[in-house]
Amino acid sequence: MVRGRRDRYHVNKQEFAICARKRGEPDCYWGPYPKLKGFPEEPTPAERAAEKKKQEAAAAAAKEAARTDASYLAGLASLERGDYDKAIADFTTAIQGDPEDLLNSYLKRATAYEKKGDRDRALADYRKALTLTRDGQTKKEINAAIKKLGMAK
Repeated sequence: MVRGRRDRYHVNKQEFAICARKRGEPDCYWGPYPKLKGFPEEPTPAERAAEKKKQEAAAAAAKEAARTDASYLAGLASLERGDYDKAIADFTTAIQGDPEDLLNSYLKRATAYEKKGDRDRALADYRKALTLTRDGQTKKEINAAIKKLGMAK
């Protein structure tokens, strides 16, 4: 192999030519295509397909996250307007789509059930929210809401 600076690579099927510009050496070296540092290999069709699936999954996850955020915000707006059925539907969509913010979605849906008058579902959502939180202050607030619903028979 030619030592020295590698200026150009001529790739023709499985052969290459490294043109070295050093005195006393041949102009080009021909041989099998080497694995050179810094030059990534061409991905195989299977690798390309896997990368495409990965990108599509990331795009779908981003779209789902945006839809979930929109559902949560729509649920808040519906709750403020007093449209409890729509709020419950929106918070249910948010619960199904976003596993990271389940606590707030369950709490808001429980509030919507409570304002609608459906005590049993409100209690179920409050209890589910109680299992999702580790914060002591939040647990106290949820227990107070459960106690208030239990007394309002």
